[in-house]
Amino acid sequence: MEELKLIVEESKPDIIALTEILPKNTLFDPWARNLNLEGYNQFNNKDKDFRRGVAIYIRDNLDVISLDDGLNYQEAVWCKITLNKSDSLLLGCVYRSPNCDGENFTQLSELFGKASSTSHSHLLILGEFNLKEINWKENTTDVNEQHVSSKFLELTHDFFLYQHVLHPTRLREGNIPSVLDLILTNEENMIDSLEYKSSIGPSDHLSLVFKFVCYTEDKVGEKPRLKYFKADYAIIREELSKVEWGVMNIMDLTEFWEFFTEIISKVVKQNIPVSKGRTGKGKDHHVLDRNTLEAVKIKRRKWKKYIHCKTASNFTSYQKARNLATRAIRNNTYNHEELLANKIRIEPKLFWKYVRNKVKTKEKLTQLDKGNGELTKNDLEKAEVLNNHYASVFVDDGQEPLPQFQDHSPNREISRIEISEEKIFKASGRLKVNKAAGPDNIHPKFLKETADQIKIPLKYIFEKSVADNCLLKSWKQANVTPIF
Repeated sequence: MEELKLIVEESKPDIIALTEILPKNTLFDPWARNLNLEGYNQFNNKDKDFRRGVAIYIRDNLDVISLDDGLNYQEAVWCKITLNKSDSLLLGCVYRSPNCDGENFTQLSELFGKASSTSHSHLLILGEFNLKEINWKENTTDVNEQHVSSKFLELTHDFFLYQHVLHPTRLREGNIPSVLDLILTNEENMIDSLEYKSSIGPSDHLSLVFKFVCYTEDKVGEKPRLKYFKADYAIIREELSKVEWGVMNIMDLTEFWEFFTEIISKVVKQNIPVSKGRTGKGKDHHVLDRNTLEAVKIKRRKWKKYIHCKTASNFTSYQKARNLATRAIRNNTYNHEELLANKIRIEPKLFWKYVRNKVKTKEKLTQLDKGNGELTKNDLEKAEVLNNHYASVFVDDGQEPLPQFQDHSPNREISRIEISEEKIFKASGRLKVNKAAGPDNIHPKFLKETADQIKIPLKYIFEKSVADNCLLKSWKQANVTPIF
């Protein structure tokens, strides 16, 4: 998965389809392996009687739902992606074993028939079909009409499907190169810039990269975020040191707090860089070391050399480079995991983030039934449906009187609270910078880095609050986020 994640970070695809992702024989649950990609929704055939496993990863800012109704096939996954207006894409990933019998082909034929007869404007079927007898350049076979390859070729004609892979996708020493992996669409010009890339890991199948010609509407992503850890705090500290905080003597608590937060907001706006917002193309893997990256680059160079000159020696050289790259990635991953485990007491968040990315299945809140047969179209409608449901099951306890509580009067008073610039500075240094900002939007990282420059105004604010027996309104507020 590490090499796949590296490729994802470099090329940033919208859709990834994988077949044969599970080992042939294992004593453990194969789906417990690391099969997640940050920034993508995963759809797989985990709930079916799996054999080799298929999966589709779709960027999480695309509007997508999983489909099962009427598209039953053991080794297949189907999704619907919303396009512009009323158009939609039916996307399927299929694996057909080379040892399948006639009954399996009947199921496959029914599957293609149902997929082609749906109301979706666009159809894209990807997968490994293991039909090496078909010559896709000529659209012919060298076997009789009763052979499964002949039947499948006729099947694509019956449903007016276009197959775009014309060159071998499986290369194994001692075997004739063959086209086993297919890309099928319901229109000829839907596939553009098809490339045959080197295999991922030790696989003997090439990876196919292409552009699917369509039009989608991205869902509204997350708002742009301030990158507090990328700021130049030397400049920020210099600007804050020039501020005349003496005006605090002629202001009340609320006025000075507004003056203080306005200054902070202005400095943040001018000096803290802003991210472009999440687009679903985030990265969730550790950075590979220099030697591992070099091994991957050598593997790619050897592949390009083989494609340019297909000789046995070049292919053997590529195989060696591929195996070395796979071994380097595995060793790098092991070293990274060992480092995270050793630092778990110091930086537990990094460890648990890594664990969640490895073993936790990420499922987003999908479309909900509004009660009238219609499905929700956006997050606001989802929130309203959930709120209405919670309100409907709310239990009203009536107007019974509240129980009597024992009065606890304080028997000691705090006569003096000492607040000093030194204590404020030390307290700021203990702030956890990986925590989020509160309703005042002042980040702990900013407070810690500028503690020496803002300790004077903070001292006045705290002292004034104690003297006036007053708490600022913003201090009584908190950001609450529901987690589904």
